[in-house]
Amino acid sequence: LGLRWPVKEVVVLTADKDTARMIKAQESIILSQLNTQKIVVQKKLSWMKVTLKPDYGKIGPAYGKLSPRVIAHLTGDRAEKILSHIEKEGFYAFTLDGKEIKITLDLLQVSPEVPPAYKEGTFSQGKVYVNVERTMELELEGYARELMRYIQQMRKEASLEKKDRITLKIHTTLKGLDRFTAEIKEKVGAIQLEIGSNGFPGGKETK
Repeated sequence: LGLRWPVKEVVVLTADKDTARMIKAQESIILSQLNTQKIVVQKKLSWMKVTLKPDYGKIGPAYGKLSPRVIAHLTGDRAEKILSHIEKEGFYAFTLDGKEIKITLDLLQVSPEVPPAYKEGTFSQGKVYVNVERTMELELEGYARELMRYIQQMRKEASLEKKDRITLKIHTTLKGLDRFTAEIKEKVGAIQLEIGSNGFPGGKETK
């Protein structure tokens, strides 16, 4: 994605209170710098699915002959249920042949499944997930930003100063760009702006 193309959402996964507080305090700056519509800080992700596998190398020595049945029990149960018990109680317990089995997190291999709409990154206090799903609204905003950059470059090449005002005509078949009329006019110093697909100024269409 180009830097001027906005993203829908950035999710920060962290349990560090100082990090969460800092993001909240600097939210407007972060939104601008990351070019995202929303930034969310969470301790856990409700939409993140996980796969869970017993760690055979650790369960074998711990439970000996019962290991195959322990593994079968864990494989047949839901990962969310097992992890919920471990999170609340520190272990997941069940009984086999009258013996209580307690499974702690170190006896499991847990792998998150990142949804296709998100890209994952890590930092010292947690993880970051960028929502890269595209919508027409986001695409239009990206085109508008790219267009403003191009017009600013044209102003520079024409040796115009910031105080100089321009009239602007944009020929495009892209629908919906007119919703950014006010923003474009303000950014590029235009007193008049026309957006349409009915030909170029001067009556000659070029390719």
